[in-house]
Amino acid sequence: MEFPGYGSGHKPAALELTLDYAGNSSTRSISMNTENHVVEAHTAAAQEHENAAKSHRAAAEHCSTGNHDGCRQYAKVALEHSVKAHAASTLAHTKSGKPVAVGAK
Repeated sequence: MEFPGYGSGHKPAALELTLDYAGNSSTRSISMNTENHVVEAHTAAAQEHENAAKSHRAAAEHCSTGNHDGCRQYAKVALEHSVKAHAASTLAHTKSGKPVAVGAK
């Protein structure tokens, strides 16, 4: 497998994805070997989506019980995970060779 812009035979060992939300950055390293780089990218995206969903459910639970401070706290965490999920999904689609625009069907 060749990587565009790197010439024949070049295989980077890892790709680092740095996500920044409201001044808080986190870096995730994704392996780039030919056997599993796409799988790992999609797995990372799925994990971020699961984290966002859990936080959204927690926010909904707090809102339904009248705990509005807890609702706001979990909603903020859900947004942070959603931003990370979007970035990880974009990376996964890029690595799959099939970039998809947000909102595309």
